[in-house]
Formats: sequence, structure tokens, C-alpha cells
Amino acid sequence: MLWIVLGFIILIASQYIAIYITALFIGMPSGSANTESLLGYAKTAPIFLFFISVTGPILEELVFRKVIYGGLANLINIHGAAVISSFLFALLHGDINYLLAYFLIGLVLCYLYTKTKRIIVPMGAHILMNTFVLVAGLTMGG
Repeated sequence: MLWIVLGFIILIASQYIAIYITALFIGMPSGSANTESLLGYAKTAPIFLFFISVTGPILEELVFRKVIYGGLANLINIHGAAVISSFLFALLHGDINYLLAYFLIGLVLCYLYTKTKRIIVPMGAHILMNTFVLVAGLTMGG
């Protein structure tokens, strides 16, 4: 549980660092198109709250950390595997302005998986992250 909470804190920090770096080079990006789209779904059909907060992160961790990262780590090395799987993870989210943020999030999730050797840890941190962003977006963003 400690690594899940620690991971969540690192994810939030890495997202803010990525947004700051992005703002330095291309200006402050508007809200994430991916997040805005998901918030729209959640407002339309509240069942999407569960899919966005829980099901999505579980599936993404199984695909990007367990299968892609885990498979590539056996073929090349953990560093190359982390870069490739995190880049693919960032591309999946389809928001060029937040590419660095999603990439760093992917790297942190790879680190959590490598450090603990338990897929439940990046899953839990990812669930907390998505839930935090969703609740913040719904309560603050209108």
C-alpha cells in the first residue's frame, strides 16, 4: 500500500513537472483533450466513472507494463523497455501537448512495477491518479 500511495504522489509531481517543461518550450497547453473527453463521458453516463477510474488503469497496466514492458525487458533491457512502453502509452492517450506528461507517467509506472515486482502497485497508483484527475475535473472544472 505504501508504494501505491508513494507512486501516486510521484505521478502527480511528474505530471506537474512535465506540464512546466512543456510550458517553457511551447507555452502552457490547454486542458488535456483526453481528460476533457473522458470527463464528458462521465457527465453523460456516470457508469463511465468506474471505467475511467478503475477498469481503464487495470487494462492499461496489463497491456503496457505487464505485456509490453515485461516482454521487452526480457528481450532488451529495462531502460529501453521503459522508454518504448512509456512512449506507446503516451501515444495511446492521443494528446500531443501532454505527450511528455503521459510519457513521464509511463516511466514512473514502469519504475513502480520494476521496484516492487507486483503489477498491483502500478495499477493502484494509476487508479488513484485517474480518480484524482476525474474528481478534480468534475468538481473544479464544472
